[in-house]
Amino acid sequence: MSRTVHSIALIVLLFAGVSVAGEQTATGLRAAIDGYLAAEWTDCPVDWIELSMPDAKLMDAGDHWTLDGPELPRGKTVLYVNVMDGDTRLRRVPFRIRVMPFAWTPVVDRRLSRGDVITAEALRWERREVTEIRHPWPESPDAFTEARLRARRSMNPGDVLTWPDVEVEPEVCRGDQVNLLLQRGAVTLETEGVALQDGRTGETIRVEQQELGSLLKVRVVGPKRAEIIRALGR
Repeated sequence: MSRTVHSIALIVLLFAGVSVAGEQTATGLRAAIDGYLAAEWTDCPVDWIELSMPDAKLMDAGDHWTLDGPELPRGKTVLYVNVMDGDTRLRRVPFRIRVMPFAWTPVVDRRLSRGDVITAEALRWERREVTEIRHPWPESPDAFTEARLRARRSMNPGDVLTWPDVEVEPEVCRGDQVNLLLQRGAVTLETEGVALQDGRTGETIRVEQQELGSLLKVRVVGPKRAEIIRALGR
């Protein structure tokens, strides 16, 4: 979202009765807060409760007022009423609310250990309050079919899965049987070995060539494929 502050201008009409004006102002403020939160959390339903509200008399001191606050508010949040007289701001009145956004989130359905490949069957989708979830999360099961993801840490059933909890599985994983290529001029030799480390394309790892009983330094070139750089001996 390009703007960090949103303003919602509301014209406050003058009423003969102070209590009626105050009631109208409070109703207008609640409607403004609803609109502000709906604009920020476009894809999520949001609940909120008031912690402290500005005095209606202060808000009625000008000819209109505006509301502003932070981007994507959650938890205890300070909002501001700007009491205006034309283009002049007479005062800026802070008040506090608690914001509780809800969203569909992936939840771990069985225990995951570090390095486990995450499948759609390992998760369930629940609408959760995301007030305390500070990191973004995968928004649909497609994220787990388009790329092979694995857990970066151990997780228990009921934990919400966020992007920092996962990583794309490397092209070569420790323990994989790897196809090894050795290029010498126009001649290409092929053999196999067992990866001793994880590796992504372009990275160098160690591989054990079991037939010869030697260690090799190789560069990963694709899924379970690597080119031999040199022998490391034992």
